[in-house]
Amino acid sequence: MQQKESACIFQKVDYIKDLGVFFDSQLTFSEHIHQKIDKAYSMLGRIKRNFIHMDPRTFILLYKALVRPHVEYANSVWSPYRKGDIEATEKIQKRATKLVISLRKLPSKERLQHLNLYTLKYRTLRGGYDRGLQNFASCHQAPGRAVATGREVRESGRE
Repeated sequence: MQQKESACIFQKVDYIKDLGVFFDSQLTFSEHIHQKIDKAYSMLGRIKRNFIHMDPRTFILLYKALVRPHVEYANSVWSPYRKGDIEATEKIQKRATKLVISLRKLPSKERLQHLNLYTLKYRTLRGGYDRGLQNFASCHQAPGRAVATGREVRESGRE
């Protein structure tokens, strides 16, 4: 019986896409971030072309359904950590909130408050906190008892 050695040849690539996330060799996720920013601006353009005069309620529905999922998908994996990437992702939301004509002249923080939206950076940090809290709760769960969500734990502290 003869055994043949099989040689595997690996091709060097700049980045690879897995489950919708672009990974590069340095794990900077710069290609992924730029792709997501471009997609979010594309969706904002569609909203702007099709909905000229929006009230805040309509904007929130469209923004949460069409734009934010592109920016937040799998962000626990690729969460931007460089200042330029964070500013670029935040700029999407700042530009988006200007689509509401009645809020256009307000500063970005006031627009976010009026629309009851949080910054993307805050949502990323809070999402990590909520996932950590759920992991902790599931490890220290009493038998036969359901795991509390982050919201349930926060609300129980308000009583």
